[in-house]
Order: sequence, then structure tokens, then C-alpha cells
Amino acid sequence: SQYRENPRTATAIARMYCLHVETASSSPATPPDDVMELLAEVSCDVKNDSSDPLFKALSAGAWVEAMNSVWSSIVNFSDDFSSDAVTRVVQELCEWRHSMDQHDNALVALGAFVFAIPDRYQGTDLSNIADETCNTILEVYDSHKFAEPDAAAFALGFVGKRYARSMNLDLVRGIMGRLEGIHSFSGCYGLAMIAQVFSSSLDSMSKTDHSGKAACAIVGTISSILMSKFHSCMRKPNPRVLNLIACLKTGSGDDLDLTKSMLEVPQTDLIVEDNLRVQMKGILISLAVALPALRHLDNDLLAAACSLAAKCPWGVGKGYVLGSAYKLQLNLPLEEMRDLYSECVDAVAGAESGAPYDDALFAAIAFEKFLPQDEKRSDEIMSSIRRVVDGNEFSPDVRAAATLAICTHFGSIPLLSGNSYLYANTKKSSLETAVTSLTNMLSDPNESRRCTDMAAVALGMFCRMKFPRKGVVFRPSKVTDPQTSDIPLARDSTLLRKLLDLIEEGLANSESDQRVSLLISCISRVPLPGDFSFLAKKSFNQVNTERGTGTINAAFLRLLIAQIEIERHSGSNRSEFISLSIYVAKRPPAEFWSLFESTGGAVNQFMAATSTFLLRWPSGIIDELLMNLWSISCFEISNRRSFQSAKSLLLSIAATLQCYNIEDQSTAKSGRCKKSSGLLSPVALKSIRRLLIVEVFPSLVHVMPKLSSTGNNDPTRTNDEKEEMQGNIWTSYFLCLEHIPPAVLYEDGFLPIGKKREDFDTTVTKVYCIAHLAGSKRGEYFGSRTATSREVLKANLWIARQTVSSLTVEQRTAIRISMFHLASSRSDPTSTPTDCLRDLILQSFESMLVNGLDSLALEQLAVQCGYVCRCAANVGPSMSRLFTKGKIQYYSAEAFSPNTVTSVMILFLRDLPTSLGSITTTLDVSGLVANRCLRVLKQVGRGGIPSNYELCNVAVNTLKQITTCCSDTESN
Repeated sequence: SQYRENPRTATAIARMYCLHVETASSSPATPPDDVMELLAEVSCDVKNDSSDPLFKALSAGAWVEAMNSVWSSIVNFSDDFSSDAVTRVVQELCEWRHSMDQHDNALVALGAFVFAIPDRYQGTDLSNIADETCNTILEVYDSHKFAEPDAAAFALGFVGKRYARSMNLDLVRGIMGRLEGIHSFSGCYGLAMIAQVFSSSLDSMSKTDHSGKAACAIVGTISSILMSKFHSCMRKPNPRVLNLIACLKTGSGDDLDLTKSMLEVPQTDLIVEDNLRVQMKGILISLAVALPALRHLDNDLLAAACSLAAKCPWGVGKGYVLGSAYKLQLNLPLEEMRDLYSECVDAVAGAESGAPYDDALFAAIAFEKFLPQDEKRSDEIMSSIRRVVDGNEFSPDVRAAATLAICTHFGSIPLLSGNSYLYANTKKSSLETAVTSLTNMLSDPNESRRCTDMAAVALGMFCRMKFPRKGVVFRPSKVTDPQTSDIPLARDSTLLRKLLDLIEEGLANSESDQRVSLLISCISRVPLPGDFSFLAKKSFNQVNTERGTGTINAAFLRLLIAQIEIERHSGSNRSEFISLSIYVAKRPPAEFWSLFESTGGAVNQFMAATSTFLLRWPSGIIDELLMNLWSISCFEISNRRSFQSAKSLLLSIAATLQCYNIEDQSTAKSGRCKKSSGLLSPVALKSIRRLLIVEVFPSLVHVMPKLSSTGNNDPTRTNDEKEEMQGNIWTSYFLCLEHIPPAVLYEDGFLPIGKKREDFDTTVTKVYCIAHLAGSKRGEYFGSRTATSREVLKANLWIARQTVSSLTVEQRTAIRISMFHLASSRSDPTSTPTDCLRDLILQSFESMLVNGLDSLALEQLAVQCGYVCRCAANVGPSMSRLFTKGKIQYYSAEAFSPNTVTSVMILFLRDLPTSLGSITTTLDVSGLVANRCLRVLKQVGRGGIPSNYELCNVAVNTLKQITTCCSDTESN
């Protein structure tokens, strides 16, 4: 009603804060189009008509809340989610740029919307839509089309927040460079918003891995930029502050006592001139948002920055920093916290100069929440707030800030927190009194404009607090790392409440691990609040303690998987559990296996859930996570002689790629835009393919004994181990490989085979891969049957170029079995294009003309012709048909000894003259073959027989018979 009566910036912002309540409480759900229509009307009244940094920060928060409401309406309106609804919102916001009076507001709304939507939702990839929108905003900024620098900074800040959430650090640095060039509060606040995202995302990351280190370095850079602006507002430069700025930039205190150094900064140096007080207030508000992230970089740097802020005079904004950094990060003794609270109360009372300081109110409220609950103290704070709000003798700026402090006394606001909610101990009577006071102030015609504006915004925030969360309610936690007593509460007299109580008792009393694990498994499929993930993380961190390992960790790991998998059905936000999955996936291999001891079943389930994780992990870190997961699997192979986790990981990746290809094909048939319908982002897809080609394949070649020249006779491995390793592992890998386009195999260097410096094991293993690919997708993996035949021909010609004298007995066995695979890969060898078959025959004899019987060309030609003629009715009796009629498996190298393989090859060589005569007659090359065969025999007669070739005599007899079977008088 206030907005309708007096539409202006403040009432419009308050209206935007109320949107969430309307969309959350309406039944049926509000259509997204209705929400956008209402927002279009309200947004026209949002102007940049205030110089107060606090009010500007609240307006930025209003955009975030409004776009969160739009996203909620999209999700809740229809059970069948589609990216088309997101696309329509983006298109409408783009149209606002041309139809709204405020062109900049449309771009700010776009930035807030791309941060409000996740990268993926219910298997639908939204990252491409968000990326295109971000690029639009950056193009507008780079072409200088923003009318207001504040709007530009907020829009860039929202884009930076999204890039930070996805860990696209290079893009984050680009946004930082742009924001640093905006010399106003909004530029500082945009940087602070990026640091705020890292503050939460780094909780689930290791600070020692590459992305964690890079993110921490960005936090240090942002803090140094803001601290440099802080230093520029000081009365005179100070070397100690400059030293702190340098340490923030490098990310290290160099073993200096920075806190002591900051306490030695003269109070006179920190005095702020009147013309810079507003600027300093904006910088300190930004630092209040950014500094909590410093705990991930260096706690000493955080303590030093807080000490410096504490030295500043009251009234310039230091209370915002103290209330944020101390509240969230520093675990101070109770007595010291009481002293800080008393100092803030004195400042509120104006003990120093007779005038109250508005920022001291925020610090006093923050410290009061940390002290033991005391109703008298709470009433004291509220009395101080009312004294300032009702004191007409105080400046409008002080009274306006005190008006907002009413909200912070009763609940959390979006300025310094990502969520708005009422504190658990709030009394209804006190809240009614506060709302009545704000309503009276808003309707008072004699009240100053700044106070009525802040009263309107405060009422909007109270409205936003109506629906803070969904699901089970938690006790308010006073520490960053919850203890056992912080386990979630459910409603009394419910089964869930009883189970949670039993888990709490079991963890506290060191009861049987199996009992506690069973209780955890009972609630694993129940949508739990995100805070429950901290309890699991605490157990994961207890690697070297008696508790927190083994079966309990396995139970928590299964719970973690279940909570992420039920996201689609429960509709609840699983971001905390997703962050925990990232935390687990980044553990070093040795630590990972120590964490779960011998509970391989839970680990296999975690690996198998990778297909679910890939749709929810930020694209920017998927490459790192997948590489670490494969390292964990290789650790099991090397140290535990088991291949289960590797198999589970590869099968999960194969399922992901299969779903992507199915979705891709359905997209092409329906004519929809691929960018809006793909299950995986291009970055994630590239990371998966890179892992399979660059990391997994070399590991299968060199880490594990396999089909190639080594390991076939490893006495330390049982037959079951060999079958599992060579069968299941390779089958799992082939299932992944067949979903990678052949163009990618060429781009990443997997093909062609036989490159320089490529060892024998690598190349012959690639031959096995080509054999599998040639038989997949009905023989059309490489685009068509002709193209597939060409790839098989290239592999056969590589084999033909190998010489007997250069290979060991084991290598000859491996390469002969690769011949069997290549020949048996086609379901119908007779369908091989005639030109490919002709090239194979003629070039095989060319190789024999160069190397004589030292070449393996005759053997591979015998195998190929044997398979081509296995179904031919006009070919006489053939002993090799006993072999070609069977099904050769991909792990059959272990089934044959070298002598057995040699015996099978003799069968093919003896049948070659008959089969080759039949084929060459059909191809009309009998004369050419006979002629070249005679030339080879002539060369053999001059001494071209290798001494170590066990099939020499059989090969000579075969060549002699070929000249007879292929003789053609007319052609000769």
C-alpha cells in the first residue's frame, strides 16, 4: 500500500523484498510471467538517488531477492521444468533495456538473475544461458553504454559472483579488473560480493590444491584493493598499513606480528576528513562483506585487518567490520567479548562526544548475539536503538542507520548474510512493537526523507524474513564448525526426531559404530537441512582419531550421495551437500582411503554417483575433481590390488556420456537449441573427454599389466584378478570411449596410431581400442562403414610394418591377438569395401618386399582373409574357421599362451592361399598378387629369413602355394 501511495526508490526496494513472500505463500503457485509483470512495474521506480552507501548496498540486495523470487516462481509453477522458462525471463529482461526508462536497471536485473539460477537444475544445463547473458552485460560495459557507474558495478559484481561460484577464476580476474576501475562505493561493493562467494565456497575446498590456492589468492587481492582505498582516506600515509596491504596481496604475513603492528598505528593517522567520511563508510561496509573470506587465506591477516579497523574512530563505519569479522571468524574469550560489547554500548550512548555513533549499534547487536542469552541485555540494546531513532536532535543519517539496526536486532539481513531469517529467540510482542514503530515513522509527514526511506526498506526486510527456510529447523549455531550438540531438530514426537536424538547420543557416547551407522542409514533418504552436512564433514575430518572412521564415515558418505540424488524429487536446495561432495572428491588418494579404511562398498557407490555429481559440480573445477578421482582409483589398483573403484568410476562416466549423446540426438531431431538442452556444459564435457584420453588411457597401458607385452605371466596375480582387471576394466573403458566423437580422438592426439616416440604397448593397446570402436554403432562409429574400414586398414598396415626381429615373444603374442581383434571387429567382414580390401592386400605385399619374411604382413593378411572368407560358400574346407566362428573377448590375451597363439596363426597361414585366391579373383588382382609373391620368394631365397622367426617354414610354404592359387595366365 505504501508503494501504491508513494512510488519511489525506497518503497520500490521494499516491494522487491516482499516478492519472495508472495511467491512462497500463494496457492496455486504464481506464474513467472505475473512475477515479471509486477517486477517490471516496480523496477521503473528504482532510481540512483541516494548517496548513502548503506542504502546502495540494500538496493543491490533487493535485486538479488527479486531475482531469487523469479527463479522460485519458475521452479514452483510447473513440475515439468524446462529451460524455456529461463530463456523467456532473459529475453524479457533484455526487452526492458529498450522499453524501460531505466536502461541500467535491466542490466542489473540480468546480472542478479544469472546469479540466482544454478548452473544445472534437474538435469538441465543452464550454464550456457547464463554465460551468454554475462557476455551481454560485459559487452555493454566495455562499449561504455551504462549511464550510471553504480549500476555498472552492481551488474559486474553479480556476474563476478556467478563466475566465482563456478570457479571460473580467469573470468573472475577480468571482472575484478573492471570493478577496480570504478572509483565509487559500488565498485568496492562489487569486489566484496565476489569475496563473499569465495568465503562460503572455500569451506568445501582444500586450500592446497590448485583452484583452492588460486581462489585464496583472489581473496587476498580483493582485500588488498579495498585496504588500499581505506589507506587513501587516512589523514596521512602509514608504513605499517602499507605493509599490511603488501602482505594481503602476496597472501602471507612473512612471519610478522601484523596484529601488534596494527595496534601501533597512531590514532591520529586514522582520522578521516569530513569530506571523505561517506567514502570511508562505503569502504568499511565493503570490507565487512569481504574480510570474513580472509580466514581461508591467513587468520593472522584477518586478525590484523580487524585490529586496524578497531583502531578507527567510531562513526566512519568500523562497527560494520567489527560486527561482521568478529562475529563470524574470531573465537574470542567470553570476557574479551563482554569488553567489546561494553565499548560498543558506550559508543552508542555517545560517551566520547555526546553524540551516538550509528555503526556502533551494528557492532553491539552482533556481539550481544554471541554472549549468553540475557533478556535484560536485549532490552538494553532495543532501548538504545529507540533512543537514537526517536531522537530528532540527531542527524538523519544516524537515525536512518538506527532504523535499519532494528532489523539486525531481530534477524539476519542480506547485507552481511546470504539469507534473511528471524532469530529463534524473537518474541512476537517485541516484533509487533518494532513493526508498529516503523509503520508510524513511514507515515509521519514531518519525518525526514532518509528516515522514512529506511523505514520502508526495513519493513520490506521484515516481510522477507517470513519464510526463511524449508524443511527441518536447526538450532542457531554460534560457531562456524558445529559441534555434536548442533545436530538438527525435527518436530517432537516424530520418528525423525527420535532417530536424530539416537544419532546424537551415539556420537557423543562412542556407541557401536554399526549401531550409529544403521541409524544414519535410516535417515539418508530424508531431505535434510544443509547444515547437517557439517556433521558429516566433521566425521570426515577425524581421520586419525578412534571415531569418525570406518563404518560411520561410510554411512555418512552414503547419506551424502542420497541427499544429492533426491534433489530432483524433494525440490530442496542441496548446495551444502554438493559442497561436501567436492570436499570429499578433492582428498589426496592416501588420505581418501585412510578416511574410509576398508569400506570399499561406500567408495564404489561414491564413484558410481559421479554421473549425478557431474550435473551439479561447478564446471570450472570438474577437470580437477575428475583427475583426483582417477588418482584415487589408481591408488587402489597399486596398493590394494583391487579395481572396483576404477570400474565404478568409468561406468558412471560412460552413463553420463550416453545420456548426453541421447539428449544431443533428441535435440537435433526436435530442432531445439543445443545450448539450452544439453545435460553437460561444454567445459564439463571437454574435461571428461580429456580425462579418458590423457589420464585414464595411459594408466591402463602403463600402470596395470594388461593385454600387451607385459604382465601376462605375473605370478602374483590370481586368475580372478587377471580376469577382472583385463575384462571388466577394459570393457568399462571401451563403453566410455565409444561415446567420444572420432574428431575429438584426432584433436587430442589419440589417433592416428604409430606416431613417433609412441611405445609399442601404447600403440598395440590403441589397436585394441580401434577394434572395439569399429564394431560399435553398427560399424559406423567413424561416420560410415567405409570410414570405419579405413581406420581398420590403417591399424592393419601399422601391424604389417612391424618386424619379427624387433619384437620379443610376448610382444609377438600381443600383436597377433590384436590381429584377431581387428579381423573379428566387423559383424560382417564380407561387407568390407573392395577398395579397402584391395589396398590391404597390395600394401601387405609391399611391406614384404621391403622386409621379407621379417615382416608381420603375411600373418595379418592371413587373419584378415580368414575372417572375410569364414562365411563364403565357395571356399573349400578351412581349419581356421574353427577359430573365426567363435567369439573372441577383449581380455582373451590371458586365455592363450604364446604357443597356443602360434598354433592358431599356423591354421590361418595354411588357409591363406585358398582364401586369398578366392578374394583376388573377385577383386581382379590375382596376377598382381602372384607377381609380388614371386618377388618376395626370390628375396627370401637370397637369405631374407630372420633367424628368430618360429613360423618361417610355414610362411615360405604359404607363399609358394599363393603363387599357384593366384596364378592367372591372362593377367601374367
